[in-house]
Amino acid sequence: MMMQRSAIDYRGTGGAGRAHNIATWRQDYMKSLGPLGYDEASARLSPAGPTTDPEPVQAQPAPGVSDTATATLDGIVDSDHENDGMCYLENALKVKLVLEDHLAALQADGVEADPEEIARVERLIGVLAFAEKLVNGGSNRNADAQNAFPDASLTNAVKEARAMYSIMGTMSVRNQPTPMRAAGIGGAMAAMGGGELLYHQEMVDGGLRPGAPLQMWWPGAYRLVGQEEQTEMTAKQVYQNFTRGRIASGEYVGGHSVTFVRYDETSPSKIHYLQQWDNQLAEHELTDEGTYFVGANLSTTGDAELTAEYVLMDTEFKADYGLDLLTARAASHNLDAGRMSDLLLAQIAASGHPDLATIQAAADRLGRQSAFNHNLVRLIGLWQHAVGISCDGDFGNGSSTQLTGQPLSTATAIQHVE
Repeated sequence: MMMQRSAIDYRGTGGAGRAHNIATWRQDYMKSLGPLGYDEASARLSPAGPTTDPEPVQAQPAPGVSDTATATLDGIVDSDHENDGMCYLENALKVKLVLEDHLAALQADGVEADPEEIARVERLIGVLAFAEKLVNGGSNRNADAQNAFPDASLTNAVKEARAMYSIMGTMSVRNQPTPMRAAGIGGAMAAMGGGELLYHQEMVDGGLRPGAPLQMWWPGAYRLVGQEEQTEMTAKQVYQNFTRGRIASGEYVGGHSVTFVRYDETSPSKIHYLQQWDNQLAEHELTDEGTYFVGANLSTTGDAELTAEYVLMDTEFKADYGLDLLTARAASHNLDAGRMSDLLLAQIAASGHPDLATIQAAADRLGRQSAFNHNLVRLIGLWQHAVGISCDGDFGNGSSTQLTGQPLSTATAIQHVE
């Protein structure tokens, strides 16, 4: 208990007595502290007690773009629509909003975000903003182009931004990077290192993530290069002929651009998406052969730069067309996907390509494949590029001879063994 000052009365005793009494009081008070422990004595001498450092605030991990996209898309659904007449770019504006919200989440207080991811998202937003202003006649679009390509001169930045705009609208297809042809806004995001291309069957298999920009193709009759008459095509054939540059110049090819929101809870092959012309949810059954989809999952962490399509951007690589050819040949020649995959991976590692580190990183990300799917074709494309032969994803007799020393019919090294 704290000693009361009134216990030592030094009033009216004169200076000497007062000094003596004060000294005595101090001695008595200090003696009273003797039996106390350190903590109690410290508290009595300094009621506030010793200061302690506050617990450090733990930084929150940065959210993934698919996580933030879900909240953004929920906010878009049924909201007012103000962008009539922008066609496929209305879909680009939805993607831009997804990325802007993701950027805000990365920059929020207490979030431990990678500066490179922030810069990448800003680049993606820049190219989408450029495209919007290019169509609307908006000012300051050159600044958006510079934001999209900060390391280029202004002239080259505008040139690059226009090239991305061309991919978004699937225009000038012969001037587009081959794997990104006919992939619309998803193709532009993939070409910027901010999206991972996805093909129709991969969507049926559940590979789509919220916010993915999709390009839908319809069947029709179109004139092919070198032909006078039009040819009837399925939606899949339209897309694949488009990517191969076989549709004649001047032919108007019918398609549609949408933004993926989610899969249907009761039907795994049914998707829900936002139309380009409004903010209402629509649905589509992917098994419907009257349409064919290609697109890209948004990917802002840098992983998109490890995909085969990004590494092979300047080649003639075509994963979807290559898979159809490979599936047919596998059935005809009893090929084994796992054995083929093992040889492809081994020869990539031993190729000595000048840019092997990049190719190897993309191959490692795919890993060994045990089925005839798009990933195996991606591995074929990386192998073709690594060993220096025509890189198109088409594994025919020439590729078989390069890989095994034998054409497909006698290539026992990659044939199935009972």
